Order: sequence, then structure tokens, then C-alpha cells
Amino acid sequence: MTTALALATINQGTQSTALAELQSETPFFKPVNTNVLASLFGEFDEQSTDIKDTVAFLKDKHQALSTLAKANLNTLFGTVNLMQQEPALKYLTAQFWQKALNLTDAYDFMPQAKRKEWNDLIESCDTPDFTIEAVIPTLRELLSLRERFLAETVDGIFQSLSGDHVTNQPMGFSKRMIMPSKFGTGESEPTPDVIGYVSDLRSVVGFLMGRKGVGLKDTEKQIDFASRYYGKWVDIDGGAVRLKVYKVGTVHLELNPDMAWRLNQILAILYPMAIPPKARKRPKYTAKVRPLQHNLISGEALRAIANMENPTMHDPRAPEWMHDRRLYDKTLFCLEFKDSHVKTPPAYFSEVHEIMVACGGAPEKSEAGMPGYRFDYDFETLRETLVLMGSIPEQRSHQFYHTQENEAKRAVSWCDIEPGMDCLEPSAGQGHIAQYMPADTQCVEISKVQSAILQAKGFKVDNADFLEWAKSAGSYDRIVMNPPYTDSQAKEHVQAAAELLKHNGKLVAILPASLKDTTLVDGLQHEWSEVIDNAFVATGTNVSVIMLRLSKGNA
Repeated sequence: MTTALALATINQGTQSTALAELQSETPFFKPVNTNVLASLFGEFDEQSTDIKDTVAFLKDKHQALSTLAKANLNTLFGTVNLMQQEPALKYLTAQFWQKALNLTDAYDFMPQAKRKEWNDLIESCDTPDFTIEAVIPTLRELLSLRERFLAETVDGIFQSLSGDHVTNQPMGFSKRMIMPSKFGTGESEPTPDVIGYVSDLRSVVGFLMGRKGVGLKDTEKQIDFASRYYGKWVDIDGGAVRLKVYKVGTVHLELNPDMAWRLNQILAILYPMAIPPKARKRPKYTAKVRPLQHNLISGEALRAIANMENPTMHDPRAPEWMHDRRLYDKTLFCLEFKDSHVKTPPAYFSEVHEIMVACGGAPEKSEAGMPGYRFDYDFETLRETLVLMGSIPEQRSHQFYHTQENEAKRAVSWCDIEPGMDCLEPSAGQGHIAQYMPADTQCVEISKVQSAILQAKGFKVDNADFLEWAKSAGSYDRIVMNPPYTDSQAKEHVQAAAELLKHNGKLVAILPASLKDTTLVDGLQHEWSEVIDNAFVATGTNVSVIMLRLSKGNA
């Protein structure tokens, strides 16, 4: 059957085979590629015909084939009969059922028992005939289970919450949730059930955010990390979820409002009359905010980062005769590497590489040839943050374009910093300016990941939005900064920083060239440098900048 004929048969068929019924109206699910599905029937017919023709042609050549097999494959014993048509067709049928299932996201939402049932059928080559009449109704049934199973998963999460939460919020998920301890008093770890429900929640949230591969083991590791900060909020999954672990084993959860309403939308599949329309709609925001985007790390890459290890190396301090004395190389972190990776490196290796380089890691192999990354700071601290957050800052929304060495040194030099002065770097990034300032310089950085890098490098850092931080901050003698540029943020940040200057204080800022000769802060002396072209070319962006020095009083 050709693809065109298969499409025509499907689209003009009876209700039981209408391909349109495979498409869900629920916006959460992957659409089925009907053209590819239709082409499978043609491919199956062609390959099954080839098998039948081959068997017919070689029907009487059994002895010759057996001799050839025995002569060339010395691990075979006895006679070999390759001309068995029925097992070959059953195997082919099972493989095409697997292909058809892979065109959908049915596997992602099947209950484990159902998934095992299909895996067993395919492995034993005991699947139904691969025909339009059999495939389409079966796929339709499996796909219809997606909504039900997803809703049941979400309902299971909701029902696992404490009785107080369900009583006070019977209309669905709200921002704050509590998963109770099994024991209630005394010290205890979160129970496997609680960890399982948190894992289910993360799986659903990850699905809604377009991420796959987050499993129970990943959640166990995250809760283990969070348990080191008892009673404190910890962001996970790019800030979509926050959790707080208590010593009694209770886990408190906070959902981003954009997640809560979507979970309620799914919950309404089971309880359409119980979930009010208001709880199923995106919340309206009145305040002007600049949303910070995060690039989620895939489950595979996250596991690879969590499992990176320090390799052993020859101890350079060992006497020459102790050539086999080894120690751990604490600044090199290597990926788990299998023999099969030599020919075909896993797809997530490139994702891990980008993350490691963005975090300041230099690619380097261990003495044993394992791929790894060398860091000039304590990467272990950052790794914990990466595993917990499950994301890295998106460059554009965070405006992270690090200052190049020449511009950083020039800006610090122009600020005339003297010993004993109080200094501030309010948009610190990874410390590309702060590294040339006094060791006790106060840094401020909005990204948790970049803050962790600064902390690991030994900088004094507050993880905060500088505009909010500045409202209650002290005053400083010298400020050097490279603020974000979009939506007039550069002007806002300079004005906020200028408010923190002491009398006779100075501020140097690296700004967009378009602000040249603009009076940004009334009452302060403005000095401008020449325009500097291609200041961030090494970061992949072409921007012309200019330096501004503000002086307060007689500075």
C-alpha cells in the first residue's frame, strides 16, 4: 500500500479508523505525524512482500544455506533454517508496531503495567497484525489514555498533600503545598512515598516545560541536597518549583503560579465540576516585570553532571620509586565514559559540554583518557546548585555578556580605587570585573548559578536583583559595573548605584554607546571615554560601548 493510498484509506475510512481521532484537543500532548504514520503501512507491505518472495525463491536451498552458515559462523551448531516465513513476518510486524508507537507520546503517559505489557508483546513478537484496521483503533485507545493517566498522576499528587491543604484548597492546586511526614514528630527523612510524589510533580512540570528524562533517582538526589538546608527554600527546575525540607520529613512546596493553573487544568479532566474556571486560567499580572528565562537541563545531562567524578592522577610529590602512588585530581571533573561512547558519543555530551564551558570549565582529558573539564575554582559548590536548579541562565534575558579583560582592567583603573575603600560590583556575573577589584569587594548577582560560581571563586556575593537590593544597601566609595542593557535597564542600574555613592565617591560603568553625552544622574560630574567597538565580540554579540565615570563631591 502506498503512502497516498494509506492516507486516503485512513481519512475516508469508518469511524473506527479515522486518523483525525488520533489528535487530542488537549494542548499538552504531542501531535501525531499522520504522513509518517501512513507511510509505515506502505513500508510494511513492501518489506513483508520481500520476505515472502525471498522465502519462495530460496525454498529448496535450505541445505546449501545451512552449509554456508556453518562454514562461516563457527559458533553455530546443527542445521540452520533461515527460510521460516512466519517468524520473520512476526518479527517485522512487532518492529513496525514499535515504530508506530514511537510516532506518538503514548509511551510517556502509559501506566507502568501497560508499558510492560506492550514491551513484552513486542519482545515476544506477539503483536496484532500491522493493518490500518488494527493499528488506528489501538493507537486511538492508547492516546485517549494519555489524558486520563496524566490526570490521575496529577490527582495522585493532589491527594498526597496534607489534609489541611486539601481542606483549605478543595478547588485544586494553589501556590503553597505541604506533603506531610509519615511520623509527624521527631527527626525523619522524607518517606519514599513523599519522594515519589515530588518526583511525579517534577515529571509533570518538566513535561509542561518541554523537558523529559527526569526520574525518581534525580528527585532523590535533589531532596538529599535540599536536606542540607533544613527549613530553607531551594529552587528546582528553573524556579518552576521551590521546596523546603524539614527535619521531621515534611516537604513544603511552592509552585510558580503559571504551573499551578496548568495543573488545575489537567485536574479538571477528572473533576470538571469541582475545579472552578478561575483556577484553570493563567493569572493576570499587574506589576511590570522583566521575566528571567532559564534553559532547562535535560534529565540525561543533569544525571551526567551529578555523576561526574574526580579522576586519579600520579602524585607528583611521590618518590620516584613509588611510581604507582596516586591521588584524586580535585579540579578536574570527568564524565562517566563507556566503551560504546567512543564510536557514538551520547547526544547529551554536547549539552554537558556547553554547560561546562559556560561555567568556566576548560576541556581536558584525564591521565586515563576520560573526557573532563578543568576548573580554576571549587566546582563542587556550583555542581550542587546546577543539580538543584536543573537549569542555567538564558543569556539574553539575564543579559549575561561578560566583560572582556581589557575593558575590565581599564574600568577598574579609571575608578581610582585606593586601599581601605568600600567597593561594589552590582552586576557581577562570574567576576570578570570583580577579579581586578579588592578582595573584599561586595558583589551582587541575580542568577543563582552565577552567584554559586562567584562564591566558589571566593568572592563576597549576595544573590539578589540589584534594583531591589539597593533599596536597603549601605554606601560605597567606589563602584564598577557592566549593567544589563535592554529596556533602559542600564540607565536604571546606574541611577540606583549612584544613590549608593559616598561623598567623594566614584562610579565607572560600561554602557551602550547610544547613551554617550546623556546626563544620567543630576548633580554628579559625568566623564565619557571614546566609543569602544566590538566590546563583547568574544561572547558572540557585536556591541559598541562607552565608559562613564560619575564623581560625587570633590572626587
